[in-house]
Amino acid sequence: MADAFGLALFTVIGTHKALLLGSPGVVAVLMGMMTGVAGGMIRDVLAQRVPMVLREEIYATAALAGGVVYVALHTLGAPLTATIAASLMVTLGLRLAAIHWHLALPVFAWVTLPPKTTDASTPLSTPEKAKERVRIIRRERTRR
Repeated sequence: MADAFGLALFTVIGTHKALLLGSPGVVAVLMGMMTGVAGGMIRDVLAQRVPMVLREEIYATAALAGGVVYVALHTLGAPLTATIAASLMVTLGLRLAAIHWHLALPVFAWVTLPPKTTDASTPLSTPEKAKERVRIIRRERTRR
């Protein structure tokens, strides 16, 4: 839970600072996301774990959504307190929901499909090759 709050807080700080320096909205959103995610990455690397952002958990997506909300409300002229609170709530809410309900983004992987088998009675004019495709790897659901 502390990690989710830290992600939300640093996302807001990074987005706010980028807008103060005159960056466009897209750059401010990306800087907020990078600021929020970088702290967690450094923590995980120092703890000798795979960073959360590189796993299938909703982490960077929550930071991205919070940054978009901040920039949108800032552009619409909302008060600073409301802008910060809404961005914190969106980022924190998405991250906590992902933790609580084990929400995850789909994971894609290259898989090699074996060639189709044919009967021995039908001759092949050209040999078939194995095909490479992108497939979604489904995560096994666990019940509590």
